[in-house]
This record gives sequence, C-alpha cells and structure tokens, in this order.
Amino acid sequence: MQKLEKERVIRDTVDGVPPPNRDIRKIYEELERQGEYELAAKFRDASNDSQVVRVLKKAFEEGRLVEEARRLLYGRRGAERLERKPIRLKRVCWCVIKP
Repeated sequence: MQKLEKERVIRDTVDGVPPPNRDIRKIYEELERQGEYELAAKFRDASNDSQVVRVLKKAFEEGRLVEEARRLLYGRRGAERLERKPIRLKRVCWCVIKP
C-alpha cells in the first residue's frame, strides 16, 4: 500500500496538481480541450499573475481564448515558442488480482 501511495505521489508530481482557482481551471481545461497543450502549460506557469487570468477570462467569455492566449503568453518575457517533436507513447497496464 505504501508503495502504491508513493507511486501516486510521484505521478501527481509529474502530471502536476490541478489549478487552484475555478477561473484558472476553466481556462486551462479549455486550452487543453482545444489541443493547445503548450499554451496550457505556459498558462499554468503564468497563472499566478492576476492580470493574465483576468484578460484570458474575458477572452474566454468572448470566444477568442486561443488567439489571446498566444498573443499574451508568447509575448511575455522569457517565453519562447518550443519546437514540437513527435510524441512517443508507451502504455503499461497493471492488474492486481486478489484472492
């Protein structure tokens, strides 16, 4: 049980924790839903800035979230657009059989 709990903690650390605020969570989930994973990651890093959240919340309500997020998040100092590399996925399935 302890080993499973430790693995869960490691997995949560790697995956990240859910965003703390309802507005932040809505914006983050919408960016991911539209397939903009890089923007979602940049937004998660910038979500501690209330001005960024306010601007993107307004853009989300007006239906232009992705365009505004690109303009705002790539325009921030230190933000560089990353090259997309092919994703390699490996799935491992575990099964626990109890008597």
